[in-house]
Amino acid sequence: MAKQRESAKNNLPDGWLLSGQAPMDYRVDVEQRGGRHCNPCAVLTNRKKEPSDFATLCQAFFPDEYKGHRVRLSGFLKTKKVKGGAGLWMRVDKDQAVLVLDNIWRRRIEGTTAWTRYDVVGWGNPVRQNGWVADGRWYGSTPMVVADMWIHELDAMRRHRTLFLLTCHPFLSGRAGRTEALRALIMAALSRGDVDFATCAEVA
Repeated sequence: MAKQRESAKNNLPDGWLLSGQAPMDYRVDVEQRGGRHCNPCAVLTNRKKEPSDFATLCQAFFPDEYKGHRVRLSGFLKTKKVKGGAGLWMRVDKDQAVLVLDNIWRRRIEGTTAWTRYDVVGWGNPVRQNGWVADGRWYGSTPMVVADMWIHELDAMRRHRTLFLLTCHPFLSGRAGRTEALRALIMAALSRGDVDFATCAEVA
């Protein structure tokens, strides 16, 4: 995430955007010699002690030249006192729908870490409607993408100190992949240390 020149607006590196659910809760700076091997790097920090949600530093471009190919995005990240998780991510959208997402949530970075290389990988043709093709097979939204969405919603509810109620339809959640996604959600909730489990009768 390093660029040689710095944009005047929002201290963003040239060609990069500050996005996410709460970009105003964060700021971006460019340190000319702060990166790995004293290279320039972008620094994303929170303005508030407790940000309301996440922010991301990103670029957007058309994926036409990558159709049918395995795409790897690599980058070096360094963190300081990170809570909730940080990471490298790659996403493919079409018509306001997310078709492919890898945000390394299951191996997210927390705490303080040294410069480390991370990789995210996208497969096949990600611009077909409602999914993508890899190894000659058709894929839609994967269970782990669903788990990431559930965990993000859980963390948002924790920040607002309110009820997280998950509705599971048997014809979907009864499948093995979705059961594993549900297990990932439960394990994430248990790891937070501040989540209580209750039945609907107990809440009522």
